[in-house]
Amino acid sequence: MRVLVAAPYYPPEGGGLEVYAESMAQGVSELGHDVSVLCGTASEGGRVLDGMVDVVRVHPSVFVSNTPVSASVYRIAMRIIREKRIEAVVVHTPVPGVADAVAFAARRAGVPYGVVYHNRGLIKGRRFLDSLARVYGATAESSLLSNAKSVAGVGDYVADFMRKRVSNVRSLPPGVDLELFSPAKNYPPYRLLFVGQLSSGHSWKGLDVLLSSFHMIKAKFPEAELTVAGGGHIEPSLSRRNGVRFIGRVLHDEMAEVYRGHTLVVAPSLSAHEGFGISVLEAAACGVPAVASRTGGLQFFVKDGVSGVLVSPGDLDCLNKEVVGLLSDSKRLGGMRVEARKAAGKFPLSAAVKAFESFALEVAG
Repeated sequence: MRVLVAAPYYPPEGGGLEVYAESMAQGVSELGHDVSVLCGTASEGGRVLDGMVDVVRVHPSVFVSNTPVSASVYRIAMRIIREKRIEAVVVHTPVPGVADAVAFAARRAGVPYGVVYHNRGLIKGRRFLDSLARVYGATAESSLLSNAKSVAGVGDYVADFMRKRVSNVRSLPPGVDLELFSPAKNYPPYRLLFVGQLSSGHSWKGLDVLLSSFHMIKAKFPEAELTVAGGGHIEPSLSRRNGVRFIGRVLHDEMAEVYRGHTLVVAPSLSAHEGFGISVLEAAACGVPAVASRTGGLQFFVKDGVSGVLVSPGDLDCLNKEVVGLLSDSKRLGGMRVEARKAAGKFPLSAAVKAFESFALEVAG
């Protein structure tokens, strides 16, 4: 099968959507398929070979929030489809721009396309951008979904949401490399980790909440440290506090060591639109439990009080109480490490790749 994959960005840029897109593209190529990727980039565009995957990055004409928009994506997609005789197109969304342009090119070229949806939409609590998102959802995105041969959601939470919009939605499991993301022999105490893009379009990830809570945590444990992993244009404007370390964007293959160097991962999301939460899954595979918001797909992976702890979104006192409680109870934390690894073990990367391959073959067929 010759398949073209479209994503807003591609690692090392982007977040969980892009990590999933790369893992699936590489996995399917290793199964013998010819995979090309077309994506946006905030840096210099160009063409590179990522393993066996041909990746074309396009620097956009303009950014809308964190969304790359370029008139040239359609033209480049048409060229790839024709030159490589593409049999199926798979677009990752919901992010306007690249997915719409590539899907439109597929339609014009007579090539079937499928849509892989990663969260519950673009409404994130920002008035102006939410207004634009509603217009997009009722127009371009509606067309994108209705003309797709197949639609899938990453995880049951997203798939169930998509079934309210279109019929015959498949649920694709996320996956984690359980050999690469493996437990540590020992874990440092009092080290918290936040993973996420640092852009205005991702404020709903709740970093501000965690930064506000951290001073209370540090009052209880003066030696406590918070690491923030992720890049973005608002990083220089974020408040630096004692004990907070910004390490920027980290290559995906290097994230396992980052997880193993921490006690807990904190995912204080403020939005019900949160998808599965790939960083929480990867941390769990490394034996690092999560303190996560009881919202979105997070609440269905983290088993409260067993493999991690769930807190009310935006509740500083609750977040502080649960983090301090776990840091104070090494026995309870040790039990959660075991359970977190067990939970992650239900999502092997090989199974996710096979499911994605089946979806792409369905689109091609």
